[in-house]
This record gives sequence, C-alpha cells and structure tokens, in this order.
Amino acid sequence: MSLIGRLPDPVALNHYLKKLSNLVDVPERYLREVMPRQFNSSDSQTGSPVSVSSGIVTPLRARDSRSVQSERLLAALLAAPKQTGYVVGVIVPEMLASEYAPLYREMVVFYTAKTKNGKIDWQGQDFTEHLRNYSESESFLAQLAVLLLLADKEFAEFDSLGIEREILVTINRLKTSYLKSVLQRLENDIRTIEQSPSQDKVRLAALFEEFKTVSVELAKIHHQKNSNSK
Repeated sequence: MSLIGRLPDPVALNHYLKKLSNLVDVPERYLREVMPRQFNSSDSQTGSPVSVSSGIVTPLRARDSRSVQSERLLAALLAAPKQTGYVVGVIVPEMLASEYAPLYREMVVFYTAKTKNGKIDWQGQDFTEHLRNYSESESFLAQLAVLLLLADKEFAEFDSLGIEREILVTINRLKTSYLKSVLQRLENDIRTIEQSPSQDKVRLAALFEEFKTVSVELAKIHHQKNSNSK
C-alpha cells in the first residue's frame, strides 16, 4: 500500500489500486480506507516529508538505499523469472534489507526445489501455495502483491536486455552495501580484540584474513563498475 500511496499520478494510483484489489481479493474501497495519502510536501519547520492520513500529519521516514534496491531487485525478478538462477547464485538473503530477506529466502527455497529446466513462474499458484505454508504467509503474500505491481509499473516496457542490465546494476549496489557493512563489523571486531588485555591472536588472524578477502571482493566490484562506465 505504501508503494501505491507514493504514486504522484492519480490515474496511475487508481489503476494499480484496482490491480491490487484483484490480486489480494479485497474490495477496492477498503484498500482506499487504509491507504496512507502521501504528498510531495514537507514539514515547514523541519523540511522533512510528511504523510497525511485521517487528518493527522506525521513525518515520513526516508527509505534507505538498501530497502529500495532490494525491492527493485525482487520486482525485476518477478518481471524476468529467467534471471532467477543467476541472482540466486550471487545474492544471499542477508544481502537484502531485513524486510525483504525472508521473502527472498523463500524464493530461493522454492526455486531450488521447484525449478524445471531453469524455468520458474513467480505469479503461479504453486509459489503462492508455498508461501501459505508459513506463519508469515499474510506478510509474504502482501509483499508479493505489491512487488508484482512494481514489476508491472517499472519493467513492463523493458526488453530482456534492459532488465538484465538493471538487475546487474542493482546486484552490484546491494553487494557493495552488504560488503561495506561486513567490513565495518570486522573492523569493530578487530578493534575489540586488539584492545583486549588477553588478545586472541588466532581469532585476530582469522579476522584480518576475512577483512582482506572482503576488501578484494569489494575492489573487484568497484573496478568492474569503472570498466563498465568507460
């Protein structure tokens, strides 16, 4: 609902609200009642975006890049299922934002178990039934419905090469963000051990080795990005 509420075009908003109503089998009028009305405005004092719902004005939290890229990657996969094998091979759930990692994890499980000759149908009944087996099924299905709308909105006019390029760019952004967070964690762990009276030299050596490995991988992504931009 938050995705639809962010649409600035009322015609597009009505179109996707109707599609969501059909997907989740909920009357459109009920969806309108719970949909936050979001405007491209800001609080006059703080300059922060605001949301207007039921007459109450509240600040909107800016979405971080990792969430945006995670959402975009999953939407691209729904639009181009044949890219799933490649994505699953290079992206682990931990690389995605926490709100999307569980759904992606189930996509990986389903793809591994159900794929036939590399083909998968994320909009098919089989995947929906797979999600219904979990206690988080309601959340999964709601996310899936919104991601399907995003896939239609963002990638309907992309050809296969265009979507492939978009997926590659998004993967690099997610991996870069994830690897930087890993480096930060390793730095903190190394600092903690170095400041400890009884240093665990074996553990410290292992951390330095992992830090080196992650740094090399991050450098490769940076080099590839620079090469592609030339």
